[in-house]
Amino acid sequence: MNKMSLLLWVLAKGMQFKAWRSEAFRKKLAEQNFTLQIKTTSASTARYFIFSDGKVSSKKGVHDKADVALVWKDEAIGFATMTNKDPKAMMDALTKGNLKLEGKADLALWFAGAVNMTMKG
Repeated sequence: MNKMSLLLWVLAKGMQFKAWRSEAFRKKLAEQNFTLQIKTTSASTARYFIFSDGKVSSKKGVHDKADVALVWKDEAIGFATMTNKDPKAMMDALTKGNLKLEGKADLALWFAGAVNMTMKG
């Protein structure tokens, strides 16, 4: 398992734990029902997140009908950007072509908010 795969797995478990512990986070999860894919261009690293009726689940691999996808140029760039504390890192990755957004951008923004909630105490 590469670092990016491990990071995505930890994120999934963190979101599930946060949902178990936080009523506010469960309410956030209840706002949307969709599938988000995070993968590399080659799909050598891929995990998808399913948000459904206030719950989050996640599986390794490619989901063929994701509503939105974050597609990283490669594992190294994906890992480095996702672990970067600079809030502009994602935008820089998008403008440089290291990250492509496929599908509904509003869902990607919602996911970013959910991740932010997950990371806060």
